[in-house]
Amino acid sequence: MRDPWWPETPVETSARFAWFALLLAVVGFILSWIPLIGIFIGHVFGIVTILCGIIALLRATTPPIARLVAMVSILLGIVTMILKAIPIINLL
Repeated sequence: MRDPWWPETPVETSARFAWFALLLAVVGFILSWIPLIGIFIGHVFGIVTILCGIIALLRATTPPIARLVAMVSILLGIVTMILKAIPIINLL
């Protein structure tokens, strides 16, 4: 016999969105160190990460741990964008 299908709760969806923002932040930070196209990648992933993190924070059903994850992803997105805005670091 098969288990019945249960739809996801809004809490699970909000938490998943915060973890997705953290995944984007880490991937964007790592890919931004590619020498020439890393500047573009860093800025694009930084903006998308910040937006996803803000959306995850603004949802009312986001659990506290997911809110912390969203804040960390926003911080990592900002760090990525700042590092890619400094010309000397972009040469590395």
